Amino acid sequence: DLIEEIARIYGYDNIPSKLMDTTFTPGGRDNRQRIRQMTRNNLAAQGLFEIYTYSFVSPSVFNQINLRAENPLRKAIRILNPLGEDQSIMRTTLIPNMLEVISRNYNRKIADGMFYELSKVYLADELPLKDLANERDTLTIGIYGNVDFYDLKGITENLLSELNISNYRVLPSNHESFHPGRTAELLINNKRIGYLGEIHPEVLDNYDIPVRVYIAEFNFEEITAHANLDIKYKPLPKYPSIERDIAIVVKEEITAGQVEEIIKNKGGKLVEEVELFDIYRGSQIEEGYKSMAYRIVYRSNEKTLTDDDIAKVHDKIINSLANQVGAILRK
Repeated sequence: DLIEEIARIYGYDNIPSKLMDTTFTPGGRDNRQRIRQMTRNNLAAQGLFEIYTYSFVSPSVFNQINLRAENPLRKAIRILNPLGEDQSIMRTTLIPNMLEVISRNYNRKIADGMFYELSKVYLADELPLKDLANERDTLTIGIYGNVDFYDLKGITENLLSELNISNYRVLPSNHESFHPGRTAELLINNKRIGYLGEIHPEVLDNYDIPVRVYIAEFNFEEITAHANLDIKYKPLPKYPSIERDIAIVVKEEITAGQVEEIIKNKGGKLVEEVELFDIYRGSQIEEGYKSMAYRIVYRSNEKTLTDDDIAKVHDKIINSLANQVGAILRK
């Protein structure tokens, strides 16, 4: 008001007009915000509903999800003036929150559901706190009803594809909250990002859920760090592709990911695509073994491949499968 009064007395006509000395920039989201929005859009397009849950939880949730006494996730930050015991600590995992939402929906006669939450967990390096907590962005996906583990894995892989992340693997693993033998870990660049699988029956009993539930929990900050928004297009191929099917018998503990990795490594640039299209267990296969059938697509960017070109690479793949995982070619 004072400056305006001085200008009025001095006279607005006596003040020269000029443009502001500043730089104008267009508004928009940064890469981190774009990745979060792409994630939300992708999961919504796959049929998942977004949920938001409280960051304050009860200390009892660690027992409910079967965490061992020495698990670092039990090192939770306590609230100085909580409203009650049920909201007395800061959450270190989103799994209990997701299970509570699924339990509430199932017990209200919702036969199936698919949910996700993209929120923070609060991790302490030491207690009592000396520094600020690590507020880590975490993505949790929960599904139940007419679904199985492969639906959850497919949702995860679809999201990774959307974010242009290809250097990942899904390997068998173990976690106290998950069913033994039905748990996997997600690795990107050989670094564990999180777990996915079927929730342990004892945990489901604790939440009054009588049906199978599948949950994934990932460190979203690591996913953000590996996401690639620099999309590069390539021209349509000039030369035709050639498909070859291969059926091998391997031990039960051999995973599809192990086989695919060997095929891609030994096939090199000529292998354009590898697809697992059949797994067979039956009277014709010895107990403890399974038959896995793959479709391999070969293509060269430099010439039309001949049968001899394909045969050399194909034989190399078969020999490597036999040597590394004990695969037997099924005739």
